[in-house]
Amino acid sequence: MPRSFNILLSGGPNFLHEHCDKLHRQLGPIFREQLGGHEFVFLADRQMIQTVLAREGPYPHHNVPDAWLLYNKVKNVKRGLFFQMGESWSKMRKALNKVMLEDPSSIMRFSGSLVNITTEYLDSLWNGGNGDQPVLIKDIKTSLCNWSIETTGFILFGRRMGCIGSAARHYDPRAEKLVRSVSNIFKETAKFQIIPPNIAHRIGLPVWQRFEKASDEMIAVANDYVQQFMGSARSDEAQPNGSVARDLINLNELSDDEISRSLVDLIIASAETTSILVQWILYLIAKHQDVQSKLLEEVRPLLDKDVSSIAWDRLGHQAPYLRAFIKEVSRLYPVAPFLARTLEQEIVLGGFKVPAGTPLALSLFTTSRMAEYFDDPLDLRPERWIRNKSEADSTYRNDKSHAYASLPFGHGRRRCIGSRAAELEMSIMVALFVNKFESALSDDMNNLGIKLRMTLGPDRPINLMIKKR
Repeated sequence: MPRSFNILLSGGPNFLHEHCDKLHRQLGPIFREQLGGHEFVFLADRQMIQTVLAREGPYPHHNVPDAWLLYNKVKNVKRGLFFQMGESWSKMRKALNKVMLEDPSSIMRFSGSLVNITTEYLDSLWNGGNGDQPVLIKDIKTSLCNWSIETTGFILFGRRMGCIGSAARHYDPRAEKLVRSVSNIFKETAKFQIIPPNIAHRIGLPVWQRFEKASDEMIAVANDYVQQFMGSARSDEAQPNGSVARDLINLNELSDDEISRSLVDLIIASAETTSILVQWILYLIAKHQDVQSKLLEEVRPLLDKDVSSIAWDRLGHQAPYLRAFIKEVSRLYPVAPFLARTLEQEIVLGGFKVPAGTPLALSLFTTSRMAEYFDDPLDLRPERWIRNKSEADSTYRNDKSHAYASLPFGHGRRRCIGSRAAELEMSIMVALFVNKFESALSDDMNNLGIKLRMTLGPDRPINLMIKKR
């Protein structure tokens, strides 16, 4: 089972997903390898993945990047849910579950405001557009990060963050700092797969200095946001839909410090993860004109009505193709290409004994593109996710079992706490975007590749051509 590979000769840490994919195809569903000073066991088999997740216990242990842990220790910084383990994690998670996951209406109540925010964002994309002439949108990532912070911030605090649209009249430059610092942290973190962070820190390598500077700025900006809005969340009764912050305060299960740390991490996550997936979503809408037409055909009758009357929580019934499209994009381009776990007991996987405490990397980029689990796995086929398809759709029917092969939000007790919010934000974005714009790729967008910077994004900026319908 053991085999070493030189990550540098294979393209560097930005292409780890491709290295592991090749090794799985050469060696099979399980192999072990040294990475960033740790020996990992990589798995690309849905039954093995299911076995691991079933054994993770009441306090699942996921693997936080060493550089992030070292920074917290050096700076004496306490962090939120993502960094917690054991009982402290369980306490925080149970409270956040109550206000973000267990009751769908807890997030859906913000849908009207998110529609308004997204409409303002799309209007800003067309700013300066003229009549029927298409507009070139260069590097859509930055503006999408601002949109993601604005929408997530509204869910968390019930207030606008000052990042986009009409909020420009009170534009907050902190958003730009947050986006820049988070992007730099993810970029520098990937390099610690080659250089152990403790060595980089001890001898003061530039990579550590850049990482530390970006972390300082990121945490300072996110803390500023939280401290500004926590006071209003506690005292302001004017917001009719409330906020996640206020719900957490009313629960009276977490201290103010625990609430603040949780919200800081949620803001930071919003600046990167959802916006990355929406980049891929808009890219594929523009690339596949047939998919764009099907999305428009489905959402236009809904949006011709009063948008505020749309039951976004029932979108799977009202717009099954839209929901299936988002799932399909998530399969092809999982934001997190690996799901990491460490078990407290020995486990047998593929006939091999894996000792307790061994880091396990679930290779979701590979499993989500395996023909064993998905017909024509590299093709964009939203229909594969639609249940009760008619005989006319039988060419898209996928009778293979793909459970645990695609897990875009993780699974189990550590499933992404923001998954409901992200799904709502993305659904609104797709519906409003295709209804408002006809889109196509600019000429330089052929052969777009994938690059790993902790999250799985495009290898260069995405440029879109949009035209009003």
